[in-house]
Amino acid sequence: MNVLIKIWRKPEAKVFLLAVLAYSTLVIFATGVNGGGDTFVHYQMSRYCWQHHHLLLNQWGKPVFTVLFSPIAQLGLQAVIWVNLSLIFFEAYLVFQIAKGLKMKRIWLAPFLFLTCPVVFDNAVSSLTEMICALFLILFIYWSIQKRFAIGSLIVSFMPFARSEGFVILGVVFLFFCFTQRWKYTPLLLTGSLVLNLLGYLQTGKVFWIFDDNPYVNTAITSYGSGNFFHFFIWALPVFGVGFLFVLYYSWKQLRKLWAPVTMDERGTPKKSYSYLLKEQIMFWLLLGSFWAYFMAHTMLWWLGMWASLGLTRVMFVVAAPMVILALHEINKYLDSIGDERKQRFTKGLIGICVFWALATNTLLLTAMRVPDAFGVAGVGAEEKVFEEACGWLNANGYSKKQTVYTGHIYVFVCLDIDPNDPKYYRSLKDYREAKAEDIIIWDGHYGPNEENTDLSKLESDSSLEYLHEFRPKIAFKTLNDLPFFIKVFRKK
Repeated sequence: MNVLIKIWRKPEAKVFLLAVLAYSTLVIFATGVNGGGDTFVHYQMSRYCWQHHHLLLNQWGKPVFTVLFSPIAQLGLQAVIWVNLSLIFFEAYLVFQIAKGLKMKRIWLAPFLFLTCPVVFDNAVSSLTEMICALFLILFIYWSIQKRFAIGSLIVSFMPFARSEGFVILGVVFLFFCFTQRWKYTPLLLTGSLVLNLLGYLQTGKVFWIFDDNPYVNTAITSYGSGNFFHFFIWALPVFGVGFLFVLYYSWKQLRKLWAPVTMDERGTPKKSYSYLLKEQIMFWLLLGSFWAYFMAHTMLWWLGMWASLGLTRVMFVVAAPMVILALHEINKYLDSIGDERKQRFTKGLIGICVFWALATNTLLLTAMRVPDAFGVAGVGAEEKVFEEACGWLNANGYSKKQTVYTGHIYVFVCLDIDPNDPKYYRSLKDYREAKAEDIIIWDGHYGPNEENTDLSKLESDSSLEYLHEFRPKIAFKTLNDLPFFIKVFRKK
């Protein structure tokens, strides 16, 4: 009992224990999942990858995620969600250790800021790849503080195969090694790419598999469009919380430092400045550099409409940890400059704001309170509920696994419990003309006109198809490209 009391007295223990309670409650009582269709696709790829070997190295599914989660996926979607949740807490622990390694004060605030960061809390109920991708960056920062750059380089070299944006981080790490004269570690950054490209070549025969099979560089999707250059800046506070304001201030200070004249000592040689000390090198290159490089990469891709960017804010999960450490650096500076009474008031206020902001921006909680309904937009799980109704109707009306299903929405296969990679059970909606007698065609207002590029009018005017049923949400909402969501089911005559 005394040991438990001692543990509870530590502020970081309170942070982790209360966070475990909050996150677990969210997962247990969630009526949907974060990430929409992507959560189901990643789960299904991991589940069936050893039956369909081409999935193992599928670059959309991300080989690192697919392979590592494949044994877990055999236990079901919930198992994958819980393991992803454990990754979040492991990352919070590493963030705590990074703050400790950088000799920061009030290090308990590091995991607190991370676990209350809106983009972290709002993606807890998912099987998305952002969590494992973030882990590669966090581990590299952690090992760099220990001056173990070799192991850090080997680990981070596989980051692009957890999410393609990992190549941006590799670029930052390469610059970090170059400007700090640690040249000998740069070849190690190629390890992951060489290993995966070799495996890809052995599987596909493509010498430049990394480029030839990249689904973003070679995408045919045009329906995602593009957006405002300031899209991610506008959403930065809802995504990162108040920590983003501290990062902006820190960034401004570092920008001014870059233009400051070099200070010489009495012998006329430059004094050791922030750029030559390991702590400051990590702060500048690995924390500030990785944050802004990643942030601006997504800003440019969405603005230019490149590589099937959809402007999704959840991708910022990957750089939540660097943002938190930078924010803590500035918070500590401010707290050190004020009196004890004001320190207590500020700390309590910060805790209150962070907790409130995490709760107020959580889409699962907002959906439970029916906030999206008031604005006519899809809440979390809204599309899935309509599909559950449609699939329930199909099962009740004689659907058999002998029939092939033509659809664009992955959740159909979760509901019907069929393998989406077996052409006996599934074909893409856009191939509906190849359907045989009794096959099922399911069109929906999200994937049908967008990813599948199939207008409903084509199905309705096809005399070889029999219209069966229509399913609409109880409260109407619009989906991608401002299109109303509903489902229509047809059968091949």
